[in-house]
Amino acid sequence: MQPSLTEIAKQFVSLPKVVLPLLFLLNLTSPAPVSTCQALDLGCSATATMANDYALVWLHGLGDRGRSFEMLRNDFRKFISAPLHLKLPDAPLQPVDCNNGMASHSWFNIADIPIEEGAKDYPDDIATSVAKIHAYIKELHEKDGIAYNRIFVGGFSQGGALTLQAVLRHPERLGGGIVLSGWLMLPDTIGALTHASNAATQFFWGHGTRDNVVLPTMQQHGCAKLTELGHTVEMQSYPVGHSLHPKELREMVDWTKKALGDE
Repeated sequence: MQPSLTEIAKQFVSLPKVVLPLLFLLNLTSPAPVSTCQALDLGCSATATMANDYALVWLHGLGDRGRSFEMLRNDFRKFISAPLHLKLPDAPLQPVDCNNGMASHSWFNIADIPIEEGAKDYPDDIATSVAKIHAYIKELHEKDGIAYNRIFVGGFSQGGALTLQAVLRHPERLGGGIVLSGWLMLPDTIGALTHASNAATQFFWGHGTRDNVVLPTMQQHGCAKLTELGHTVEMQSYPVGHSLHPKELREMVDWTKKALGDE
């Protein structure tokens, strides 16, 4: 039986400080989710089959790959009864300034580390990646039959920053966003960029109090801005650096369960 991401995280937080790129999870695969109708070959329609299903598009951080978070599947399935469709895309390989121009799997360019207030943003890069995430969401809705309000987007670090942009700009109301050790890009224009459908969408935001890659103040500023714009944000902090904490993972799943009404 494979260990859950929570169990891996318990070991991970005891390790020395981690430097980007963050490649801390096992490269393991798991079969795609199968609905009851599919398993029993009942010939159900996509709408009937997926009515109770939900989806999570998870976005990795700089230099990582989507498959590093495959074990999220076990953590969500352990506590949420509805079938999960987990999508783990890879960012494209492209030069990144904070890596001295070396090509890395990256959703957008980053000028400097640490990420702090006033960090440079790259609007064109962000828009390109937002379009890719929106395409994944559309596929989950049109091909898998998942209702938009049961589709969540989440991510760690750079992936968390992109999560905010992807959710806020989506033209259909989504289930919510999960931001772990991320930051809010384009804070001065995010209100104008937000689609009316997601003007009040909820978020979970976890961050390490000892994070020296994305400074903890970025969580404070981001949550304050989201609240100002009318969003409900569950803001949690944990005694770790730029990494995950077992309690954070459990609270993230609990928040998702509550958002789904699966209690």
